[in-house]
Amino acid sequence: MFGGALRNKMKPSEWEDTLNNLIWDLPTTKNDEVLPIMKLSYVHLPSYLKRCFSYCDVFPKDYEIERDELVLLWIAEGFLDGQNTKKNKLELGWNYFDELVSRSFLQKSSVDTSKFSMHDLLNDLAKSIEGGICFSTGESQLAINEDYASLERARYASFIWSQFVTSKCLRPYHDMKVLRSLILVRIGPSGNSLLISDKVLHDLLTNLKFLRVFSLCHCRIVEVPNCVGELKHLRYLNFSNTSIRRLPESIGDLCKLQALILRGCH
Repeated sequence: MFGGALRNKMKPSEWEDTLNNLIWDLPTTKNDEVLPIMKLSYVHLPSYLKRCFSYCDVFPKDYEIERDELVLLWIAEGFLDGQNTKKNKLELGWNYFDELVSRSFLQKSSVDTSKFSMHDLLNDLAKSIEGGICFSTGESQLAINEDYASLERARYASFIWSQFVTSKCLRPYHDMKVLRSLILVRIGPSGNSLLISDKVLHDLLTNLKFLRVFSLCHCRIVEVPNCVGELKHLRYLNFSNTSIRRLPESIGDLCKLQALILRGCH
């Protein structure tokens, strides 16, 4: 990782600046001795890669994701906007992704070579730099967490589920008024499917007016609520591997929608 950060530094002065960086003097514990090196590697990232990397903190530790799925999320969040290049956004996103891999910020899965993940320590690094705008938790954690004040500033969130979702589980998300990404993440056996009622889904979406990304995969839902058409900022919508048979006409009102993913639907 550190070698990747310095590979384009040709001047001795640039190497000396790195050697003399104050990050080396930060106090460490037995568990984070490697973090100064990782922080320096992050400092040397181009600005356009820093946003892409820190966004990955929305996923839980050890979560594996395919390249194209992550790139589409970056595009939906506008991380690739304003770049002066002749490449289309998908190609540009692939380049960003490959660069993060080459710098060891993302690593290929040892189980499924089509997927990638972040090392646990890099997950901790992302969390330390994103300033509380990413939030990831599951049913049991929300049930015992009484302090939701800090959630109001969250921009990107995931909810980790194993079986079913109740309105109580998702209630804190209703207060995330400026939330831009919400990704429901499945854990456990691959055959598991999420049980979520129409009312719970409706109440959730009506409170999140600024969503750009909404991913609800592997769910036992038959219909998408009409209120989805009111999410005027929505750019990415993923209902893969659900029981959806048709989409509401209000989907046509989503004038900014870029990606509608319905793989494995009935």
